[in-house]
Amino acid sequence: MYFAQARFYDAGNRTFISRDPAKDGLNWYKYVANNPKTFVDPMGLWYVNEEKSSDTDKEDTVWDKVGKVLTYVFLWPLMLSGCSAQDNTSPTSTQTPTSTPSPSPKPTPTSNSEKVYAHVSTDTDRLSDDEQKSNAEYINNYLDEEGWSKEAISATLGNIERESHFNPGVWQNLNNTTQGGYGLVQWDPATKFLSYFENFSCEDANTLADGSTADKKNLMDKQLEYLVASASAPAGSDVRQWFEGSARANGYTGERTYSFEQFKQGYLDKPGNTTVSELAKVFETHYERASAKAFDERTSNAEKWYEYFKDR
Repeated sequence: MYFAQARFYDAGNRTFISRDPAKDGLNWYKYVANNPKTFVDPMGLWYVNEEKSSDTDKEDTVWDKVGKVLTYVFLWPLMLSGCSAQDNTSPTSTQTPTSTPSPSPKPTPTSNSEKVYAHVSTDTDRLSDDEQKSNAEYINNYLDEEGWSKEAISATLGNIERESHFNPGVWQNLNNTTQGGYGLVQWDPATKFLSYFENFSCEDANTLADGSTADKKNLMDKQLEYLVASASAPAGSDVRQWFEGSARANGYTGERTYSFEQFKQGYLDKPGNTTVSELAKVFETHYERASAKAFDERTSNAEKWYEYFKDR
């Protein structure tokens, strides 16, 4: 998978994974007119002769420069706003594209617990540390009011940090509602979350993510509402996403599996036996079920957030 500035290119299938924002020609997914030996498309917007593109000494013409300006002014916003149910092959992981993570610094108290931050992204431009911390505090307060224990909240935050870095507007594959994850815990496909709300589309979600402070809070509340509803829904419900019965198959190696209520109360075998890092694994294998487990990162994140919130 290669990032061509405006779109991602899937080399294995020799095609872009999203439509040409210029909508040029009949096939909006093909790469350089199916002639990669002669042409290249470094921007994901138009193809050029490879010899010219590699000539670093040749200066852009006036029309080259005009074309680039028009692209960024007109085509880039169109690409961001377009949602689609794509048929192209995409990565199977529910993780958004990330580099190798470095240890996150221990959070320090902030007063922005009611401020929510979000923007449409593919995790290439993450929220700042302070913005992530503010969103974590908002999530903590929300789940605390829902009766979740500090241990369960911290375990969930550890997974959310791994999946989205607390940005509710993040996509694994931009605007792809049928392949790849979306949102705080990267629901895959995105329609799991979107279809929970009546007449709520991909465009609606993106509008909230890039909207006002109230809009961003609205998107966060919707995702937290769905998180709670899908975790606590009874067996057999179409909404249910908590599956203790398949936790073993999803990589859980603990002595036994757990119901959502047991997880929510923050204990494993009996009340008081709390292990935040183990609860982080329980959330991942019983609810999240990502293809990239990254247990060390999830548990480290969870322990960090538990230390931050346990006395608050």
